Amino acid sequence: MKKTVCLLLAALLLFTLAACGGKQEAPAPEQAAEWTRQGFFADPAGNMLSVTWMDDAGGPGWYVGFMNGEDPVDDSYGGFLQQDGLSLRGTLSSSGSGGSLDVTVTEAGSDGLALFAEGGEEYTFSPMEFSEAPIGVSVNTEGYGFINVLTDGDTYQTSDDYSASSVFLSLYEPATYTLSARGEDGWEFVKWTKDGEDFSAEAEITVEFAESADYVAVFEFPTETYMDPGVEIDLGSSALYTEEDLNDAVAAVWEVFTGFTGCEMHSIRYAGDELCTEENLRWMNELDPEGSYTQVVSFLSDIHSPVEDGPYAWEPDTEYTDYGWWLARSDGGPWTVLTWGYG
Repeated sequence: MKKTVCLLLAALLLFTLAACGGKQEAPAPEQAAEWTRQGFFADPAGNMLSVTWMDDAGGPGWYVGFMNGEDPVDDSYGGFLQQDGLSLRGTLSSSGSGGSLDVTVTEAGSDGLALFAEGGEEYTFSPMEFSEAPIGVSVNTEGYGFINVLTDGDTYQTSDDYSASSVFLSLYEPATYTLSARGEDGWEFVKWTKDGEDFSAEAEITVEFAESADYVAVFEFPTETYMDPGVEIDLGSSALYTEEDLNDAVAAVWEVFTGFTGCEMHSIRYAGDELCTEENLRWMNELDPEGSYTQVVSFLSDIHSPVEDGPYAWEPDTEYTDYGWWLARSDGGPWTVLTWGYG
């Protein structure tokens, strides 16, 4: 049998774990530049940690995956952590019964990381070495969706209980794998890419991994069918933006909202031209200094939180009214949702 080492990290659905909550703000690029350590890490006990910079729909940020046991579901945690100086802090959540962990990740030694979990547990990680295996293959997603990576002897499957978004394979010799992808919450599979180039438009492909490569399943959200029919939309009246402009902004909001698992949106309405001020535009550019935004827009929505308590900063089964969304764009380009919540 072929000798294969398969390391599965960050196996939690990103937008389920990082969604419903208070106001989200992307870290400024100069802050992100201060944090230099990312990739795959392990400790002597076999626990694993991954730190990855991701351009998420709600804003770029550090996504952290943590596995502190043998069960690929209950012992795996993931989520976006906020940068606080040279630390990453926040909550990591399990897609199984593991609940959530409040953690702080810091640098350790010359090239390692330390993770401090609630309850006083501390883990020290070193970079994972893959040099002994000549073939390293990563399989990831872009957009909202899941992947399967299947082969004889080593099988990772997408199901209601376990959904992979990132898999790394370290192989000692060529092996044939079947990759499959499916979208989530209205997102549609578009294509597979290999090393940044278009590879296949089929959702399921069989590939011989004979050399190191990076495969990505790309998903897109069809804007023409973006909104649930029961959501009331009120674009109001604007002297600054056309109906098409405001509809595009609503579509951008809904794209982010699809990651708020268990939440329901009842209505969304334009907050008015009076909020499209230079002051608020400066605020958007402070949130994302590289955006060079020239236009700002705001919406209010009525939302109901998930019935069951979860890893969110929301009260369960609660109606939230006038929940705000702020977006910006540059010179008539696409809208970017930069922050949401109250305040």
